Amino acid sequence: VCEPLDGVSGAVRAMYRMPGGSIIIASKDDSSVAFFSSTKCQGYLGRDGHIRQTKVPFAPVYSVLCDSRGTLWLGSKPDGLFRLRQTDGTAYSVEHVTDALRLGCKDIYDIKEDRQGRLWLAPLGGGIVCITNPQARASEMKVVEMGRVVRGVCNESNRVRRLLIMPDGMLIATTTAGIVVFDNIYQPFDRVKVYRHVREGNRATSLTNSATMDMVDCGDGRIAFSTESGGVNIARIGDLCSQGCEFQHVTTSSGLSSDIVKSMTKYDDGHILLQQNDMLSVLDVRTNRVTSFRSSFFGSRLMFSEAEPLVVRNIGVTFIFLALEDGVAVTTSHD
Repeated sequence: VCEPLDGVSGAVRAMYRMPGGSIIIASKDDSSVAFFSSTKCQGYLGRDGHIRQTKVPFAPVYSVLCDSRGTLWLGSKPDGLFRLRQTDGTAYSVEHVTDALRLGCKDIYDIKEDRQGRLWLAPLGGGIVCITNPQARASEMKVVEMGRVVRGVCNESNRVRRLLIMPDGMLIATTTAGIVVFDNIYQPFDRVKVYRHVREGNRATSLTNSATMDMVDCGDGRIAFSTESGGVNIARIGDLCSQGCEFQHVTTSSGLSSDIVKSMTKYDDGHILLQQNDMLSVLDVRTNRVTSFRSSFFGSRLMFSEAEPLVVRNIGVTFIFLALEDGVAVTTSHD
């Protein structure tokens, strides 16, 4: 059974669990940023940084990150990047750092932090960006546009959706024109090697579709990639830093009910949740077996969004937050 989550409406574009356990849910249509404790709404973030009990607009937020120093980053479309630092239990200082950064694109779809504390941005235009000193004053932040310093980054792959940083320094990006891989971001940037993987019509083991949406580390040495219209593609991590990387395909030909996979997340060591247009699917990455549930299974017609689903485990109960084009649905499973 799925229940609507009270306090959220409109197209949800980001869901994020904070280190302390609270959950942030951002809606595009009303520009709200809501804070939840489990399934109870605690309030809404205002532009002045205060958490209010009544819904107020902030910005159309698409990405959220709480970094290792406790700084909260919100990436929006089209308002760029916000930096928030908590001043007390119910308020933050808010800095709109976009203008100081002079970003070429202000549509921030993902934010990640590496082990050196640097911030990595995925703009839907302009290519991957690194902020090397994100804790500095906004006017003193150093911004590196990777397309300008890494040889081999092509303009076609500048529209970035998701980022993943591996422990060894490999950075993987899903873009509207293929997968982009940097071999090691911890070496000088001018030494970084870049690899790009796209659909090749004459090679059966290439990507099924170059428009990649999301990715999940399977935990077994492989990465699963979702696509706009080519199902799920799975590759070994070590093969991504080589030309001619071979992908295993999970499509309608092998069990998926639709080849459109908007977003996904890891459910446990063997399973990935896939949000498709009007269905939720579970992919067993060990066998590639797919189990699909149309929205009618949950008792109502649901249209899933591109925000990643969120799995929250409490003692004996697992909550699954499903991002929709009109709010959030929550389903539970008992151990």
